[in-house]
Amino acid sequence: MTRSSLTFGTIFIALGVLLLLDRGGMVDAWDAIGQWWPLVIVVAGASQAVTRPRNLVGGAILAAIGGLLLLWTLGLTDVVSLVWPLLLIGLGLWLLTRRSTVRRRASGMHLVDAEDEIVLVFGDRRVRVPAGPYGGQEVTTVFGDLELDLTDTWIEGRVTLPVTTIFGDVDIVVPPDWRVTVSGPELLGDVTARTPTGLPDTAPELHLEVVCIFGDIEVRAQARSTTSPR
Repeated sequence: MTRSSLTFGTIFIALGVLLLLDRGGMVDAWDAIGQWWPLVIVVAGASQAVTRPRNLVGGAILAAIGGLLLLWTLGLTDVVSLVWPLLLIGLGLWLLTRRSTVRRRASGMHLVDAEDEIVLVFGDRRVRVPAGPYGGQEVTTVFGDLELDLTDTWIEGRVTLPVTTIFGDVDIVVPPDWRVTVSGPELLGDVTARTPTGLPDTAPELHLEVVCIFGDIEVRAQARSTTSPR
């Protein structure tokens, strides 16, 4: 069962039951929705944590936000008025202060001339990194769609690629012989790696450190147009 099917299936069942009770005169459906709608966020966070254990932190944060909103709609606390400003401040500080994890390996190889940081706000962009050894870069999109094509590059060992997307989509194309691993929170977002499985532990590894908020990150494999020297 996928995360989306679990979340929306639960929501549809709950709404259906609520509307049946409303038709029977047992509850006021719209009043109940006005009070209990944050449960949708709680369910989304819980299902995210269950269906994607690697994103336990993101699911827990989302469920906690939903819980605070529920306390607010039930009139039990007004602390929720501080939640969104604090989240925005925290996100801004994180973006400003996070240390770049781009790694330059002391292998004696000359890395390809690629941007260390790609920032895209309100737009579409396609970036094709030229053939050569790849050392990673930072990617940030806000309300933008970005395609990052790495198919003509190669890596040694493990390279980290930090990706942050907020209301945006990032499509990363990699060679078919790369292993792809992912860590980091997804808040009402989705990260999908459509790459070959069963590769050996010695295969080159691209590790994505993601922050995905209302966005999508997809990694897919595609054959090289050039030959790697390795």
